[in-house]
Amino acid sequence: MNHSHDVEIFTEYRLKSDAERYTWACWTFFVVISSLIGDSTILVASIKYKAFKLHKFTVTFIQHIAVSDFILALTYVAPCFASLAANGWAFGRFFCYLQPYTIWLCCPGSMFLICGMTTTKFLQLKCPLRARSWSKMMAQKICIGCWILALYYPICFLIIDPDDIAFDYRVYVCNPMFSSPIWKLQLLISFVVVGLFPNIIIMFTTVFFLYKARKSIKNPTGVNRKTKMKWQGIITVVLTATVFVMSYLPVSIYFMVANYVSKNPASLGWFHLDFHRVAVSLIHTNITANFYIYSLTVRSFRVFLQQMVKFQAYSPIRHQGSALSTSSQ
Repeated sequence: MNHSHDVEIFTEYRLKSDAERYTWACWTFFVVISSLIGDSTILVASIKYKAFKLHKFTVTFIQHIAVSDFILALTYVAPCFASLAANGWAFGRFFCYLQPYTIWLCCPGSMFLICGMTTTKFLQLKCPLRARSWSKMMAQKICIGCWILALYYPICFLIIDPDDIAFDYRVYVCNPMFSSPIWKLQLLISFVVVGLFPNIIIMFTTVFFLYKARKSIKNPTGVNRKTKMKWQGIITVVLTATVFVMSYLPVSIYFMVANYVSKNPASLGWFHLDFHRVAVSLIHTNITANFYIYSLTVRSFRVFLQQMVKFQAYSPIRHQGSALSTSSQ
């Protein structure tokens, strides 16, 4: 069944206050700049300079999560910023149809990657001897498997109703409208299996890490450099997982029950308007947060950033000095 929409819907719910719209636009602009710079730095630091002194599995997941956040910043948050600035969609029908596919690939992709990162870290603690034989290629295969699983929603969009997409003024992005009756049960099942279950795994492993941390605090004997490095990785994983769950759980809840809550276009109510808008906006926090988490928890990455800042600070002085010596000759 195909549903044809105008490229814009819910136009009556566009932000009326310029102050609110510009405030939201400034937040999305910060997210875009912060994510593009931060995720690029993470990738360069981890691939070229080997600046993450963590387990190779954790570093591989960090790299894939950075790629996902970078794509979301370009294809999701940047157009959202432009739409808020223009108070409407300005990229044409083609990109409006393309945008949901990248959003619904990378958001579940990030969830599966973080689920994989917490699960493998859990297994490293439970089976440390076996974990020593894990290769980087094995980590890459798991990450590729996470991306393949994330194709579930884009494939469903193509099969069920590829034309059921429109620009939604509630959140200033193009989204699937889920108009087909098939989606009513499909969304509930898929978000429980594909959305809720991975989040439960993330929360379970995070609680386990916190339990281990509490035991470690009570028994501080035997703490050496290797132990500190291990807990550095655990704290990184815990904070990454916690921020992700807090950012994505509200939107997961919304899409699970949205088709069961009455939606009258003339009066959407707080759930379909305010809660939806806040839930979708919370995703922005996760897109930009990881760079700051790693800067806080990974000492080797923090040292790399400090060295880069010092290098940039002293570069003009060195260039000026060389220019003066050249002119004096």
